[in-house]
Amino acid sequence: MLLAIILLLVIFIITFSFLLGSYNESYWAKRNVKYHGGKNAIATFSEFLFTSRGIFDIFGDIYKLYPEEPAVATPSLLQPALFVKHPENIQHVLTDNFKNFYHRGVEIAKKDKLAQNVLFLNGSRWKLMRQKMTPLFTSAKLKNMHYIIDRCAQDYIGYLKEHVNDKNANAFETLSVYSCSSLLAPIFGIHSGQSTVTSPLLNMARNATKPTLKANLKFILNSLSPKVFQMLGLSFFGEYEEQFIGAISQVIRQRKEENVKKHDFADIAVSLQNAGTMKDESSGCEIEPTDEVLAAQAFFFLIAGVDPVTMGIYGTLFELAKRPDILKQVQQEIDGVFENNTEIGYDVIGTMEYLTKVLEESLRLHPPISLLSRECMGESILPVGNIRVSKGTRIDIPILAIHHDPKYYPDPDVFDPERFSAENKNSRPNMTFMPFGEGGRLCIGQRFAYLQMKTGLAHILRNFTVKVDDVTKKMTYLKSSLIIRPANDINFTFVPRNKE
Repeated sequence: MLLAIILLLVIFIITFSFLLGSYNESYWAKRNVKYHGGKNAIATFSEFLFTSRGIFDIFGDIYKLYPEEPAVATPSLLQPALFVKHPENIQHVLTDNFKNFYHRGVEIAKKDKLAQNVLFLNGSRWKLMRQKMTPLFTSAKLKNMHYIIDRCAQDYIGYLKEHVNDKNANAFETLSVYSCSSLLAPIFGIHSGQSTVTSPLLNMARNATKPTLKANLKFILNSLSPKVFQMLGLSFFGEYEEQFIGAISQVIRQRKEENVKKHDFADIAVSLQNAGTMKDESSGCEIEPTDEVLAAQAFFFLIAGVDPVTMGIYGTLFELAKRPDILKQVQQEIDGVFENNTEIGYDVIGTMEYLTKVLEESLRLHPPISLLSRECMGESILPVGNIRVSKGTRIDIPILAIHHDPKYYPDPDVFDPERFSAENKNSRPNMTFMPFGEGGRLCIGQRFAYLQMKTGLAHILRNFTVKVDDVTKKMTYLKSSLIIRPANDINFTFVPRNKE
């Protein structure tokens, strides 16, 4: 009996997928858009689930298969899906016609408390919450917080010196110690120093973004049909709610009792609660700044901040270790800065032009995110190809594939910081370098992340020369991960520069 039920279920899924695939193909043919995936409506996601290929590999292949197409339709269950490739069309989606593409295409159940943040919210609630969180990352706030980031970097150097001979250390996890501490201290006012290697918040950030079958199934269901995901009442982060909301409530309560200003998230949280109901006058949207609501924003900073910064530093060190000539040039610039400074001030960071080029080239090769998704909220026409996009259509934008397109970056697998000279940057189309996204939903903490990465790299490279055992080895990415994470932990050797 059970076998018969399973067989009937399989037949139903195959038939349903075939019918939907045929409908998708016909739908896009009427709009003169090529369709990838044949008659299988779940081809892309079943390939991700049941093969050893990553989502970035699958979309990368689609990108290469249609070199002259400005956009390609892809399989989906209950909504049309369009893979947008041409920079002008991407600009139309992310900036020029943002009012019709502000939605991330992710539906979150109200019970998923920690997901009610600026990353996942949409519409007027997203707009209001972003307005309230943006002041945390103004130039003045970043300048006030930078001395804390610098101190975290100095503490991390002490940690590295203690563990420099630890051959069993995972380089990515070791670097996340700095990423987490330099986020916790200035943003949350938590000065945990070297103890962040065992910090519950760091472990939480790792677990919340860890690629698991359960997490991937949730992502796929939400991508294929956000409405079904919401109807089922599924959540992404429910298991972390009690611990994290409790921790942030304690931070806010302590700041109120101290009655001091530190220019951090806790300050903004206290200010919002003292002001009462948050309201957007244009839409009438209102949000109560409860501990739960504010904890959700803090959770976003944590899960969206630790891994991307770690990946940025990790990728840069990996590429520099393979190019001693470029490494030497970066170290010369850093040494010049430190001649008259024991700390790297906020203003000094902006003068490190070569370090900036090196970091940006690393972020091109190894961007923290491989794909952006949006949902069309109003009828629109993509300019290149005159493609009509209807409300409800999911838009996918392949960041990793664009970053490796030889049209924009000749010899794209070669590490060449001069690609990011002012002249070369101006010669490329817009929307061809998007390590943190672009447009109205550009990562709110991008400038803060750059400060973390550049400050951390400056201190690491001032004190150590980084080497790898095999300079011909390429970085591979974790296939099961939806964000870019290294699969093969590179055996970094941190050689103290006074011992070279």
